[in-house]
Amino acid sequence: MRVGLTIRSRRLFCLIFPLLLGAGCSSLKPIELPPEYTASPADSAVWGAVDAADAGNWHSLLNDGPSALDWRLKAIDTASNSVDLQTFLWFFDTAGAMVLDHIVRAADRNVTVRVVSDMSQHLHAEASAEDLTAMWRGLVESADRGAAILYADEPAKSNPKNREAAPILVANELITLFDDAKAAILIVAAYLIPTPDLEGAVQRALDRGVRLRILTNSIGSNNQLTAHSAYRNHIKTLLEGGVELHEVRTHARDRYMLTPIGRKKLEGDLQAENAWSLELQENGSVYWVSADRTLESQPATSFMQRIEDGFFSHLPIESAL
Repeated sequence: MRVGLTIRSRRLFCLIFPLLLGAGCSSLKPIELPPEYTASPADSAVWGAVDAADAGNWHSLLNDGPSALDWRLKAIDTASNSVDLQTFLWFFDTAGAMVLDHIVRAADRNVTVRVVSDMSQHLHAEASAEDLTAMWRGLVESADRGAAILYADEPAKSNPKNREAAPILVANELITLFDDAKAAILIVAAYLIPTPDLEGAVQRALDRGVRLRILTNSIGSNNQLTAHSAYRNHIKTLLEGGVELHEVRTHARDRYMLTPIGRKKLEGDLQAENAWSLELQENGSVYWVSADRTLESQPATSFMQRIEDGFFSHLPIESAL
């Protein structure tokens, strides 16, 4: 269930949030609501100083967990009018508690905070406006220049349970990008379950001589075993077609922000000390090769994880993921 909140004070948030958690067990029913839009960009001293540093397009790859969290907290602390936070998993561990603390502080500053989450201590000191300005300007100076393109599916027009009406904008755009590629494609995805159409686009690219590399989670680093179980059924097909397939090693999991931008910065993530390289053997088996070892089976964290993965891989669950 996706839950939307509007937070205007710490007390209001504390009253509403437990009720919404309880409502998460109810079935999802389509309701008609007026459209909501994000607020216009705030006109504040901090953002004015950032624009003065560089008014053009820029983007910066946050390729490790601590940096990604730190800049999210800075973005929340810099907000003067509104914060729209959308997240997949939100557990109230150390990082989750820090985010919660900062969005509540923002609400206490009369900033309107809206949170959309699929699921749902240490406190972080709030920086001064001067410090935030200096931090943002420093980020701009080290950022990559040029525009980044965001592809996103639109919400279902009618009943969100109706899979026939589900939007496929991103999938179609990916296929177009694959078909237009001339030299190389680098894919970084937390969950990789290619559809027949996408596999067709992959094969067409390989047949044109395009180098195609993929980095995704291994069984050990994946936090959704069912997603990995569906993906494992495609491994041999991808390798046989000529894809260079890599999987995140468990010890390197926390350094990844699986976002497909900033290719130069991602090259290190593909190195053998951080990722397994999957190699297809002549007898049809797959080896997982790293800098210090070679495995003849998946790098699972336990024997039971292997059992569960094998069980899920034989279930017809792919269409539901």
